[in-house]
Amino acid sequence: MIIFLTLPQVGHRDLQFEIRDHRMVPEHPAERFGFFTTELHGRFIKGDTWSHFFASGSRNGGVRLWDLRSVREQFASTSCFNNDQVVQVLKTESDLLAFSKRGDVMTMNHT
Repeated sequence: MIIFLTLPQVGHRDLQFEIRDHRMVPEHPAERFGFFTTELHGRFIKGDTWSHFFASGSRNGGVRLWDLRSVREQFASTSCFNNDQVVQVLKTESDLLAFSKRGDVMTMNHT
C-alpha cells in the first residue's frame, strides 16, 4: 500500500504544521500541530522527517521533535543556539544537524 502524506508549514501562532493524509480526503485529511508562540514561526525554516518523527527549528535557537503518530504533544526539544534562528534541521544516519541563520552548525545524536 502506498501512503501519500504532505507536511506543509502554515501561518498560525500555535499550529504551525499540518499533516495531510491524501487517502482520507474528503473525510478528515488534515491534522494540525505545533507550539504556542507570540510571534509567527517563519515560513523559511526547513525541518526533516524520518520513520515517524519530524524535527523543526525555531526562531529562538531551539529544535523541536514530534512523533507523527501522536502530534498532540511535542516529543522532545533542545536548545542549540542562543537566540539565533535555526533555519534548517537535517537528519543524517545517526545525527540531527541544526543550522543557524549565522551559519553555525550543531550536531545532535538522535539515537
